[in-house]
Amino acid sequence: MDAFVMFAATSEPTFWTETVGWTWSICSVAIGLGFVIFVHELGHFLVAKACGVKCEKFYIGFDLFNLRFCRFQWGETEYGIGALPLGGYVKMLGQDDDPRHAIAEAERVKVLKEGTAAEGLTPGETVEQPQKYELDPRSYPAKPVLARMAIISAGVTMNVIFGAVLGAWAFWLGVEEMPALVGSTVPGGPAWTANLRPGMKFVQIGSGAEYEHYRFIDIKQHIILNGDDRKLSFTVRTRDGEEKHFALQPTSRAVAETKFPTIGYLQPESSVIMERVEHLKPDSSIPLEAGDRIVEINGVPLKTGKEGHEEFDYRLNAELARTASEQIRVVIERKAKDDKGKDLPAERHEVTIEPKPQRVVGLVMEIGPIVAVREGSPAQKAGFQAGDLIQQVNGQPVGDPLSLGQRLIPKDDAESWTFVVARQGADGAVTTRSITVTPEVPDQYFEDYRTGGPASIESIGVAVQVTNKVAAVEPGSSAEKEGFRPGDVLTKVKFVPADAADEEKEKELLAKEAHDEIVLDNDVHSWTRIHFRMQLVLPKTRLQVTAQRGKTEVVKTLTADAADSFYSESRGLVFGPVTVTHTAGSPGEALYLGVREIKEGMTHVVFTVSALLTGRVSAENMSGPIGILGAAGRIARSGLPELLIFLTFLSANLAVLNILPIPVLDGGHLLFLAWEGITRKPVNPNVQGYLSLVGLLLLLLLMIYATKNDIVRWVS
Repeated sequence: MDAFVMFAATSEPTFWTETVGWTWSICSVAIGLGFVIFVHELGHFLVAKACGVKCEKFYIGFDLFNLRFCRFQWGETEYGIGALPLGGYVKMLGQDDDPRHAIAEAERVKVLKEGTAAEGLTPGETVEQPQKYELDPRSYPAKPVLARMAIISAGVTMNVIFGAVLGAWAFWLGVEEMPALVGSTVPGGPAWTANLRPGMKFVQIGSGAEYEHYRFIDIKQHIILNGDDRKLSFTVRTRDGEEKHFALQPTSRAVAETKFPTIGYLQPESSVIMERVEHLKPDSSIPLEAGDRIVEINGVPLKTGKEGHEEFDYRLNAELARTASEQIRVVIERKAKDDKGKDLPAERHEVTIEPKPQRVVGLVMEIGPIVAVREGSPAQKAGFQAGDLIQQVNGQPVGDPLSLGQRLIPKDDAESWTFVVARQGADGAVTTRSITVTPEVPDQYFEDYRTGGPASIESIGVAVQVTNKVAAVEPGSSAEKEGFRPGDVLTKVKFVPADAADEEKEKELLAKEAHDEIVLDNDVHSWTRIHFRMQLVLPKTRLQVTAQRGKTEVVKTLTADAADSFYSESRGLVFGPVTVTHTAGSPGEALYLGVREIKEGMTHVVFTVSALLTGRVSAENMSGPIGILGAAGRIARSGLPELLIFLTFLSANLAVLNILPIPVLDGGHLLFLAWEGITRKPVNPNVQGYLSLVGLLLLLLLMIYATKNDIVRWVS
């Protein structure tokens, strides 16, 4: 492993290095997966031996139709590797999951009971009483129920133990993690409203102890598992080192398509640039490349950390938000290599990046009421309330609510604005009032409206609804040319690619549903989502818009053009995630982290199975052997710690799935044994045989379906 890592780090990829790399990946994955299965079966084997049960076979993989890679006999047990790599098994005397062999296996373990054989008889004499049989004392059915339950549960127990050991090994080496830092928050969401700011760090969940190494996934899973109907308590450390406590009620509004609860905070991003498709790239003085690291923006040096240990500096996003309409100057670090492919010191380049206009069709939508006011914000201090309807800003119409936040970024500290808002009182009467507020320079921007939702005016801290009703039509725009009018209410939108080639590109870029008709609402499928999608599609893609005009339905096809004074804060830049290397400081800490990893892995599997059964997660997300091997192969190339963590997760999968009460699985056997323990008699062999057959067919169908998913994903 060490030799390969060094070789890969000092050479340009060639046919041979790639071949060696993938060969190592395949071998390490095969060994790793085989080990997880081996450990499970070893649990059954060792406890069976300890209970005095004869083990006739020990196989990794199934030798269906006697297809196997190898086998050998050692003592009374045949060991081998079967050709079907879907699991493994230990064949004990008197136990067979195949219902076709149940009767023969039951007969095979019968032995003549002492005193009932034809002892001392001479030829020609007959036996008056029929011979009596008992079970072979070394057979599985002859053992007490508790012993058999111990044998069956030993596989799962071993997976849990060794999963913890693998996790501990990984953390002893050092595992790459995404820390539980607030990268940005979703406008109007619980985290945004409570004023969680970029750069804050989660250090406590609920009433548990403070912990410095919480991960982004820890917070996410805690919310998913516990946040359906109650507030959740968190403690975060601010950028100034102060600790603050928050009680947040998760919502599923922002992710209604997945139905998972969320508090609406997003992962932190580093300053390392990721690759983008050509039409989304920023307009820069020299082409930016994947892996470039921004170390300075407009003269402000950034905290960047080192490769593989990136840091989060909220000032990058703050500066991008502040200067959306201006040219910016950045300094990047770019990796360099000599003619032989050896690493050289990183090169620094000064790059200018031009403003990137948003794409619009000329429809200015009507602003809706304020849906949330951020705690401690200028708006809250000035007296804004949820439900207020903004009518004017500094004596002027509101204009496009999507661009309002950008237009109201202050140019200096003394700037203030006067808003006219309509507010409905407790008696239902609507009054207007004037509110003056002093804004602040925002420290985040938000463009990712893939799930719709309100737009934000970050500089004062309010989130406003964007309705589907047209308030105005921009002169000279596509919407004006097609005859749209104020008062039209948009009901449907469909993105229409220019040709078949563009259609395939957009399906790959966005989703296979990229060109399905979207029925608009004021929630997930709102105009903010349409606007977000408009920025991603190919330049020649048009919008087929359906609107209701009184009792008449109007259908028009619009072309998106560059806006005159509305810009993308990101400028087309996409950054990689922040990661840290978490290395255990002692064997005890490594073991603790390993136990945590297997526990969380099992919790995740339990939740996923539950979500699949209740429809909260689509069955299309399941993966079979192809998907598992593909994922493991990619992870194996990331390094040994990552592979060990993946194998820990596979151990958790194997443990949980095997304990499910499905005949032919360990959980099914335990169910039969529990019945036998309660009723004092075993389950009818025929009933057990038929149920096992049904369970086997169910598992095969599930495997076929999961494999189909893998093939579809691979083909697409």
